[in-house]
Amino acid sequence: MTNPSQLQNHHMPLTFKGFRRTAGNCLERLMARICAVCGKGPTTGNHVSHANNRVKRRWYPNLQTVRTLVEGAPRRVRVCTRCIRSNKVNKVA
Repeated sequence: MTNPSQLQNHHMPLTFKGFRRTAGNCLERLMARICAVCGKGPTTGNHVSHANNRVKRRWYPNLQTVRTLVEGAPRRVRVCTRCIRSNKVNKVA
């Protein structure tokens, strides 16, 4: 038989990529344009014209602000649409 303390330690609090814990054990966002679940961020490449001129550019992930439960409390989190579509995020009404 398991102890109740072992059951409590089994379920760790939900943490997100792109966030860090402060001294007060609160979550703090690290950077913008990063998915809080999978950590997807901008990618870089070249914009190539018809004359083959190359200019640096960035592609940003499709981030949406979603209300979800973080450590038992509803919070607004920026999540990419792939994580929303694959049900990696439980939305809160």
